[in-house]
Amino acid sequence: SAMIYYHLSILYHGCARYEESEKYIQKAKQLFVEGCSYKRVLNCDIQLANYYIRVGRYDLAIDLLKSCIETMRYLNVNTHTKALALRNTAWTYILLNEFDNSLKILEAAEQLEPENGNLILYKIWCNYKLEKYNTAKEIISDNYELSKDRNYGDRFQLFDYLVNQGKQRPAKRTITQAKKVYFKLADEQRFGNLFFYLDILIDLLERDGDKDELIHFLKIKGHLGK
Repeated sequence: SAMIYYHLSILYHGCARYEESEKYIQKAKQLFVEGCSYKRVLNCDIQLANYYIRVGRYDLAIDLLKSCIETMRYLNVNTHTKALALRNTAWTYILLNEFDNSLKILEAAEQLEPENGNLILYKIWCNYKLEKYNTAKEIISDNYELSKDRNYGDRFQLFDYLVNQGKQRPAKRTITQAKKVYFKLADEQRFGNLFFYLDILIDLLERDGDKDELIHFLKIKGHLGK
């Protein structure tokens, strides 16, 4: 039943039913603790940290993820799980606008899974926000094959446009690409990324001075409860 609870938690998390997700992951964790299945307890904590991220409790997410990373030093955990915990920590720092902290964590993650798509996107975004445009351009150039990837290509292309325009007024192609990314994520109900890219789109529309479009997407954001 512990594994059933664990998978139910992931299912509810994907549907943005976070209270149910948290309830089931706590049940699964308790059963795994009782069964001394510590690697699965660790997986539960990583999933619980995802819950904290989604509900905006970034402090709790970072504390829990740091605890997971420390615990992994004493358990025989696979490389992917270690890299995932590090990337999730870096993502949380991005949501907190702590880009230098995020880059430090990404250095460790890169040692484990250097070609991970999220890792590459996070590195570009952090350097873009820190206005280290040349570094961001180098990362884009070194990983341009990601632009053809079905999962990451649209977001990679958006970041390419953002980096190249820097602080200049957004080009129409950048706004069009931001809309494309947002609507694709909305169609796929990928809520973990949806709000992040909606905020990027809103920022671009505000900088462009397109009041009608800005109001439209602000209403969408309000309707989504963010």
